[in-house]
Amino acid sequence: MSIQIEWIDWTEPGSRVEIRRKWDELYERSTVRQPTSRFEHVELWFDAFAPTARREALIAEEHGHWLAVMPLLRNRICGVIPTWDLPYSYWTPSPEILFDAEQHRDQGLVRSVLKGWTGNGRWLVRANELLGDSSVVQQLQSAFRQSEFTSDWQVRYEIGKVPIHGEGAPADWNGFQQALSGNFRRQMRKMENRAEREGGVEMVVVRPSSMKEAEPWLRAGFELETKGWKGTQGSSVITAPGMLEFFKRQAGLLAARDKLIIANLMFQGQLIAFEYGFRFKRTYFSPKIAYDENYSRLSPGHLLMHLWIKQMYQEDEFDCYDFTGPITEATAKWAFSTYPIMKMVEGKVAQACGRCSRRLAGGGQWLSRQPRSAP
Repeated sequence: MSIQIEWIDWTEPGSRVEIRRKWDELYERSTVRQPTSRFEHVELWFDAFAPTARREALIAEEHGHWLAVMPLLRNRICGVIPTWDLPYSYWTPSPEILFDAEQHRDQGLVRSVLKGWTGNGRWLVRANELLGDSSVVQQLQSAFRQSEFTSDWQVRYEIGKVPIHGEGAPADWNGFQQALSGNFRRQMRKMENRAEREGGVEMVVVRPSSMKEAEPWLRAGFELETKGWKGTQGSSVITAPGMLEFFKRQAGLLAARDKLIIANLMFQGQLIAFEYGFRFKRTYFSPKIAYDENYSRLSPGHLLMHLWIKQMYQEDEFDCYDFTGPITEATAKWAFSTYPIMKMVEGKVAQACGRCSRRLAGGGQWLSRQPRSAP
């Protein structure tokens, strides 16, 4: 294997079209888990969260054929210490490191990428949201441990998963219910019966093919979120500057590729719970949920998940329901298993001044993904 490492700036007009083509070709044959690592989504991330930053990436190639690509952000801690950071924001899943699925276990390739990442004039390299059960991440972690570089790996939080079909999944909906705790199963039966006595609820699952189709559903769902505690705290999509536009653009990209799913729970013709999600490789991802707190007697968030998972069991589309954010008391009631989100820092600096030490150890000013709750 004759691997070459190169740093690219994809804003250069002369090479941008070719870079996008090769990026998306690698994306299609990579081990990637989510659709938000396609080139257009990485560009959207930079537009929303680092609009003035240089758009750079490390690539590993062989005879012009891309084998790996890592989008990176130049940063400085305390305005002094230069770093290479993988993009991260708690608002959306981070772009993944792309590796060719057939060669991602090749130790020579992994070591080449690691050496390229830790070089090029940076004192530190940092990642704040790595999928701990990803074979790519595990290969990188192993390569760091066997290298001369000193790295620190920590689990930031766990994400819950619900098996729907395939290995580890109950045979049917009844089997799934039996696997839940008895108290929770009785609670959900009680909520479903109460809603039926009061006029009934309806699941409306929409799969927009364009932003125009998605916009009224998004607007209604995020307005619902703003009426609750997130709106009060200023952490809802609508109250956070620029976030509504970000999600509209993201939804448009997902919808254009038939990946967007918006699940809605209607009660007496009124929206009482909403879930913004997307699908990829027989997994449903659920990064945003909102519910009307005025209907807490029906546990609208839980009731939406109850009916949505029931529908998934009746169909043959998904093998897994991934909660996407940190597991909470609410999502733990549904999750059968979890996987870790890791953070990593590697550097040539042995010590830092007191005011920088927290950033060095914990990933700077990066924020944790907001937990979700579903009463």
